[in-house]
Amino acid sequence: MPNEGPNGAFVVQYETMYDLLYQQTMRRLREYVRVKEGVVGTMTAFGIMGGTDMQDISGERHGTSSWQDTPMYRRWAVKQDFINQQILDQEDMMEVAVDLEMGYVQNSIAAINRRADKMLVDAATATAVSGATGTSTSAYSTSAPATDGSGGNQIAVGGTGCTLDKMRLARAIFDAREVGLDEMNMGISNFVWVTNAKGHQDLMSQTETTSTDYIGVVVVNGQEERRKMPLVGGRIPFMMGFKIVIINQLNLSGSDFINLAWHQKAMGFAVWGGRFLAIDRLPEHRYSTGVTLKEHFGAVRIQDAGVLSIVCSAS
Repeated sequence: MPNEGPNGAFVVQYETMYDLLYQQTMRRLREYVRVKEGVVGTMTAFGIMGGTDMQDISGERHGTSSWQDTPMYRRWAVKQDFINQQILDQEDMMEVAVDLEMGYVQNSIAAINRRADKMLVDAATATAVSGATGTSTSAYSTSAPATDGSGGNQIAVGGTGCTLDKMRLARAIFDAREVGLDEMNMGISNFVWVTNAKGHQDLMSQTETTSTDYIGVVVVNGQEERRKMPLVGGRIPFMMGFKIVIINQLNLSGSDFINLAWHQKAMGFAVWGGRFLAIDRLPEHRYSTGVTLKEHFGAVRIQDAGVLSIVCSAS
């Protein structure tokens, strides 16, 4: 066997160290919405039951019953189909000492996970399909809300970024609208605040978000723990009852970022069937390997009162 020298092993050794390029690989928002799986059909409904009032019958005898018609509402998630396809040459596989097929699969899964989060971000402020049979629409109100819960659903930029004042206003609005208020009184918070890297940086620059006088909770293996150095991991996990989630796919209002805040029951995510994965030889491409990943899902804003958009300056 001829002596190939160090260069003969260099390529193999180098190619065993493949990693995915830095990117979002996991879904970050699914646990903060209502989820329906195994859906059949082109649309699926998320039902909402409205409230009713008690009647005062004090002093009445043999009165006539007065029946109430409980209000019922529906919002519909519409199926969308997504595919990610990558091709891998046979020659590539012969030249590396790493399972590129598995790497391509991981790359496809990362892409579809990002797309699922982006769908929820878009659906939060999109026109929702509504009505008993999905033939009506409900537009998102971008007018300013008031602390008494009246008004629309968009907190104006005000020339500032993601600030605690905006969080306080969002909390007051949700409380006035009875959004998750009973849960909060029991110590349960099913709220999420969706920001991006710039928004998280804005929060980190404010004393109340970094002082242990105000924040002292971290999440370890899914469990909340109180610590004296909550920011040692570089993250603000909770603030004002909101779980802080960073998504670098926020929409823009001009040059400003639109942060989002919602209650878990206010957003819906539906999945049709399961995730389809195929790894096949492609005769038409010299028997290269094709990696195909398909998934079908849809998202919808279920309750307008439980979703707020917060415009934050990018500067």
